[in-house]
Amino acid sequence: MTAILRRAIGSMALNALKVIVSFATGILVARGLGAEDYGTLAFLIASFTNSRMLLDMGTSAAFFTFISKSERPLQFFFYYGCWLGIQLIISLAFIVLIAPDDWIDSIWQGQQRFMVILTFAAIFSQQTIWMAITHVSESQRLTIRMQKTNLYIVLCHFIVVLLLVRTETIAIEYVLLFIALEFLLASVYMIRFFDYPSTVSDYSLQETFREYRNYCMPLLPFVWISMVSGLANRWLLQHFSGSSEQAYYAVAVQFSTVAFLIATPVFNILWKEVSEAKHQGDFAKLHYVYGRISRSVILISACFAGVCLPWTEAIISTVLGPQYMAAVMPLKIMLVFSLWQSLGAVNINMLYALELTRSRTVIGISFALISLPLTYYVLAPNSAYLPGWDLGASGLALKMVLLGASTQNVYAWWISRKMEWKFDWSSQFVVAFTCVITGYLWYYFVSAFAYEGMNVVILMVVGMLGYLVTIISMAFMAPFLLGLVSEDANMIKHLVLKSFDQERS
Repeated sequence: MTAILRRAIGSMALNALKVIVSFATGILVARGLGAEDYGTLAFLIASFTNSRMLLDMGTSAAFFTFISKSERPLQFFFYYGCWLGIQLIISLAFIVLIAPDDWIDSIWQGQQRFMVILTFAAIFSQQTIWMAITHVSESQRLTIRMQKTNLYIVLCHFIVVLLLVRTETIAIEYVLLFIALEFLLASVYMIRFFDYPSTVSDYSLQETFREYRNYCMPLLPFVWISMVSGLANRWLLQHFSGSSEQAYYAVAVQFSTVAFLIATPVFNILWKEVSEAKHQGDFAKLHYVYGRISRSVILISACFAGVCLPWTEAIISTVLGPQYMAAVMPLKIMLVFSLWQSLGAVNINMLYALELTRSRTVIGISFALISLPLTYYVLAPNSAYLPGWDLGASGLALKMVLLGASTQNVYAWWISRKMEWKFDWSSQFVVAFTCVITGYLWYYFVSAFAYEGMNVVILMVVGMLGYLVTIISMAFMAPFLLGLVSEDANMIKHLVLKSFDQERS
């Protein structure tokens, strides 16, 4: 168990560096492009991020689950590689040859076909090819090497974007082109570290297809409806509110997902360990891993929300400037959403790892069907044929909070019911309340001692350091306020001290 936690902590530490550099890059892109062009870039990326699910059909989740629970022959990887090639050919054929100009104009809201092709290349390289590489790496427990490679990618991208900004040549097409090239080269680099079985078995294509069919068929209705729901969020925002509101929402998402991105490697570790534990019938380990990772990601997200919420106006003003001040309210709301975003990833990965795909489908479809009309009404203007509330980015963020909290608690309840565990719904709200209240107390305390003309950055640093010391003290003195048990704090303390001892020896 300690090895899993050490792997998770090491991976999160490396990933934290990656997230910081990636976040800085995103800020450079937002400032360099301006609100209008940044909104267009965010819309293009979001459109393909959602639409790729149409062809994937849950096969990436099945692939990772299968290679995680037991060793697979070489043909299994070859078949999946062929499937990725088929996705590439079908997508390019639609964009380049089949779709007429008016389709391109309508779906991508006035963008040129070349820009659409470039966006597809970037997203396919980053979220299809690189995801497959990530899954194979994690199945072979190459977590640390994968995170180091991720760090190299974002450092390279940061340098490229910085050069583009400094030379005043930054443009949407350049950003997309470098994303595609960086992840493609990184994929080629990582492949050489994989340990494939040296022997070839008689594992047939028909047998492989049957296994994927049994896993993916229950997922298909949800995957397609989820794609439509996700695409509707960004398409309707672009259509009704324009690129500027798209940019404000994208900025809010970028800030609010920092905690989620830091914890991302843990989700793959969870998937791997749960798949293997289920295959071996080790349900005690399964319960242990799920409980500990759930508590950890909730705490990380709550701490991040608590430290940022009181300072959102100062953060936007300092980091992005006056052109993005309209993003303050969407950011506040999305920071609340981040509390359930990480928990959602834990629950969804659990369902995939346990192969409860039918449960994922039924619950997911139910909330996706609620999401579609709700998205329309929060975004549509009063003058529309069906009048809406015209809330723009803030309305979309509010919808995400309401549905996110509801959906993830239903998922958690269902997992607990299926595994015959106790469902603890209250701790997430206790943790959120503790962290947010602590953040605001430090904000008001620091503000009370501020004098006129004092730099707001200094105030933020003092307030955030005080907040961090308070949270760490709570972890050891009153861990229940942070959703922890004493064993959690003691184990983390033991691992940290042990790592320092190793450094000195």
